[in-house]
Amino acid sequence: MDPATGNLPDKQLIASSLDLADGLLRGVGGNFAFLLESCARAGGPQLLQLLPACLRDEDDDVRQSALGLLGDLAAHAPHALLAGGGGGSPLGATAAAASGGGDAALAAADLVPLVRESLSATVYGRKVASNAAWALGEFALAFGSAAVGPGCGAACGPLADVLADDACHPNLLENAAVCVGRLALACPLQVAAHADRLAPLWLPSLQHVSAPDDRNQAFAGLVALAAAAWAPTVAGANYPAFLGAVASWCYYDSPPPPELKAQLQAIISAASAQLRGTDPEAYLGLLEDNYKEYLLAEYAFTT
Repeated sequence: MDPATGNLPDKQLIASSLDLADGLLRGVGGNFAFLLESCARAGGPQLLQLLPACLRDEDDDVRQSALGLLGDLAAHAPHALLAGGGGGSPLGATAAAASGGGDAALAAADLVPLVRESLSATVYGRKVASNAAWALGEFALAFGSAAVGPGCGAACGPLADVLADDACHPNLLENAAVCVGRLALACPLQVAAHADRLAPLWLPSLQHVSAPDDRNQAFAGLVALAAAAWAPTVAGANYPAFLGAVASWCYYDSPPPPELKAQLQAIISAASAQLRGTDPEAYLGLLEDNYKEYLLAEYAFTT
């Protein structure tokens, strides 16, 4: 409620304003931070100080728009999230003091719990959860383990719940799969602690990641997680699911980059060596024919 007028805020107007700011951000990119600073110097409203309240708002449209703006800030203008920068920090004095006003990772870490709270599709709705997963993944890319590491473990449970939902919307499923990969790339040990539950759900979902950059990053996270938690990620019962994820490249125009493909081959070679004496047909035969043909043509298997 507006204390000056006693009127309830117009939530649709707030959401539309956030969307407008997001469109402006996408248009000007990294220069968005300078616009925020100019607005602050002119005595105007400081957008970043309003974001935490929007992320906590009980209205799904406001949360969804705030998460979209936050994810785009991390992707296109991460320096706007510097503690004490970008026209007013949205962060507490503790983070600002710890960072000396210049550590984006520490500053962004204060926003991660607010993003993580929105991951539940059953509580906040599918679109909110999808934007939350996407924004959290962008934070992992932009700021690394210093920002997302402290809350990574707490995010793995809600992400697993999303991936476990047979009726999950494709967009939410894809964003959650990419988010897990980016988190694993930024802080593999924290994700590895949850690999027993997460990996069997995540591996099949990787088949549905279609955007080339997102796919490359998700599979780079898979490589990192395999190094941190080999057994629950690619060994035993999960090996066919791992092979199915790799083989799903056959349906996409962009092949894996050479370095990534070499890393996937190294995992296949190591897993095959552990299964030495086992006919590859024992696990390749569990896959659809297109997948099997692709793997045999692109990767080497030890017999």
